[in-house]
Amino acid sequence: MRMIPAVPFKTKSSGERKVFDWLRRIDDDSLTAFHSVLTTKQEKKRFGEIDFLIVGPVGIFILEVKSGGVRIDEGNWHYGKESKPNREGPFKQADAAFHGTLNDLKGHFGFELIKQFPQGYGVITPDCNLKESFEWDQKTYAGTKSCYHFDQWLLEFYLDL
Repeated sequence: MRMIPAVPFKTKSSGERKVFDWLRRIDDDSLTAFHSVLTTKQEKKRFGEIDFLIVGPVGIFILEVKSGGVRIDEGNWHYGKESKPNREGPFKQADAAFHGTLNDLKGHFGFELIKQFPQGYGVITPDCNLKESFEWDQKTYAGTKSCYHFDQWLLEFYLDL
């Protein structure tokens, strides 16, 4: 997979660096992954950031990565040991980035072109496994177990959308 930029963008996230390496190893030149893409088309925020935007003949996909210990407690998401509670969560964050990006792409290229491509988003927590929840589709989530065979998870993710 072609990576833009060619090396991980400045990030403190060990999870993003892991996913960057896994994506880079995928032997498919028809796919391009953009790392750390800033967006201005967020519904509730002035700016947003997409960890990975993957485009190619298989579709348009956004991946949100959360590293370290990730947990949800009474509707509050926690990332790492000393984090502040976050109500949004990675799935809502990915959903907002996904819809903002699609709206932007439709504005540039037109609805008719964009609707031809499969589209979706996923969340990756390479350092832990979240308990299954009705709040998200399990097919859009990769925890530590799925990351052992990341390329297989990504293929199934594409095919299931």
